[in-house]
Amino acid sequence: MQPLKVNSNGALECSVNELEVTLTDVNLNVDGLETLIGATNTHLDTFSGHGNNVVGEGATKLQTYLYGRDVSGGVMRPLVCDGDAHLQVDCLSSALPTGGATEAKQDVQEVTLDAILAKNTQLETLLSTIDADTNDIKTSVQLLDNAIAGNELQVDIVSSALPSGAATESTLQTIAEFNWDTTDVTITSLVPGVAATSLGKAIQSAQGATDTGVATLAVRNDALADLAGADHDYAPLQVDASGALYTRAVATELAITGTNNILTTIDADTNDIKTSVQLLDNAVDGNYLNINQN
Repeated sequence: MQPLKVNSNGALECSVNELEVTLTDVNLNVDGLETLIGATNTHLDTFSGHGNNVVGEGATKLQTYLYGRDVSGGVMRPLVCDGDAHLQVDCLSSALPTGGATEAKQDVQEVTLDAILAKNTQLETLLSTIDADTNDIKTSVQLLDNAIAGNELQVDIVSSALPSGAATESTLQTIAEFNWDTTDVTITSLVPGVAATSLGKAIQSAQGATDTGVATLAVRNDALADLAGADHDYAPLQVDASGALYTRAVATELAITGTNNILTTIDADTNDIKTSVQLLDNAVDGNYLNINQN
């Protein structure tokens, strides 16, 4: 063994001749490298193949397989698809989950749907009858409308004899001479005016800035309670501490049978209206309403 030799600066001294490397010693053979590259490509081809889908058609690309573990066999097995790329699955249990639709339940649903269809057919028949009755009412009302000129009903007076107790000129004179200041009068009915300063207001009239009316009073009741005392007794409106009016919202869901009963009632009522209007129509002669004044 020989010790290493350094100079005064501590640098290791060596012989360049001893470390000389030549191209001949390395022997880089290009042909040998090409052979190795070809062998590498051959190994890569065992992992690649040509695709048959649209994306990258005709290109060589790496193919991978999905494997699942066979627990009982202790090996990995590839997943299998059919010709349509559907994954093949063995159904180990066909038990339906809780609430699943069985054939019996579907039969019940079919019977229910048939019942609904029958009810809808009945409803359609009733609606057709109502439509016909409504059309008859329309015709009769149009005949009554022909007897109206402007805001007045045109009337043929069949008899001009006044009914018993009717006001004559002499009775009206007696009323004019009546001493209203010393006599108590019982008013059985009162029709208020509908002007801006009147207490009464006509329906669907526009609101005026200076309209006069009677304010509706309500009782403040922080805990809603019965203030009438008995059924069918009058009771005041009630509001809470914020002045909000107590109301009650009732949500009702009508079954098909209930709807059928309602439409049956409507049909009967409509038929009664039709009969009444036809009686009025029988009293119309041309454009005038015949009136028998007894």
